[in-house]
Amino acid sequence: MQCTHHPGTAAVSSCSTCGEWLCHACALDISGNTFCRICLTRMASEPVPPVAPPPPRFHRRPSSGLTFILSFFPGVNYMYLGLMKRGLAAMCAFFLNIYALTLVSGSFIGGPLTLLLWLALPVGYLSFMFDGFIIRRRIVAGEVVPDNIDDVIGFIRRNKRPLLIMLALCVGLGVATSILSVILRPFLNLIPLVIIGLILYIAFKSMKAKT
Repeated sequence: MQCTHHPGTAAVSSCSTCGEWLCHACALDISGNTFCRICLTRMASEPVPPVAPPPPRFHRRPSSGLTFILSFFPGVNYMYLGLMKRGLAAMCAFFLNIYALTLVSGSFIGGPLTLLLWLALPVGYLSFMFDGFIIRRRIVAGEVVPDNIDDVIGFIRRNKRPLLIMLALCVGLGVATSILSVILRPFLNLIPLVIIGLILYIAFKSMKAKT
């Protein structure tokens, strides 16, 4: 079989659109499909059909009052706005923080780590609340908000080194505080006796001075 555009040259393939036989010089391979130059030029000049936008999550705009009320329950406001994955992630993070706090507060690695977890509770709570308001505003403006937590994961990846350092410092300070409290506990038990002894000494000195 000979090439349609170069008679006398053996064809190696045919155009997947018009079916003409093509040689090595005429065959253009695009993503595993062979095209001739004429068909490829025509396809490139054709207008690209518009991509249909995804269907909206709401047939009506979400209520601002209901969004405010549900914001007091971490994750539920996201679920109301149609972001189930984000809502479940927020809810799990909040309750895992409480669970970690109950474990750490009664263990030997308390101290700074317990304080860090206590601070994380209101910070996370308020973050979920105000983020829900921002997402509602974006939905009302007609924006399609993806149901993912890529922004949170991206923040952790960008700041993983300082976050790990802060966690290691908190754990180290908690362990050091626990060890120091165990070492100093016998001396701390002597403080009331020392105070009583000083009071008796001062009283004895004052009585001796009067006589």
